[in-house]
Amino acid sequence: AISLSNGLKNNCCLRFLHLEQNIIGDEGAAAIADMLKVNRTLTHLMLSFNKIGNPGACAIADALKLNDTLFLLLLSQNQIGDEGAE
Repeated sequence: AISLSNGLKNNCCLRFLHLEQNIIGDEGAAAIADMLKVNRTLTHLMLSFNKIGNPGACAIADALKLNDTLFLLLLSQNQIGDEGAE
């Protein structure tokens, strides 16, 4: 997820990214969050079933404050509790 996220920072054409069931975890979610801060083409991101917990969810939520192009984010079936859902 880290290498992929680094490559997508300069992405100019990929709009849909399906990464379900890849055990990305919080470290991978943080890398994806860094990418979301600068990526302006991705509109759909599917991250279900990836063992993402509260730290990863919070990193993604913070990144979304800077991203106005992502339309759909799927995070179902992860390990996100109340803290990560705020």
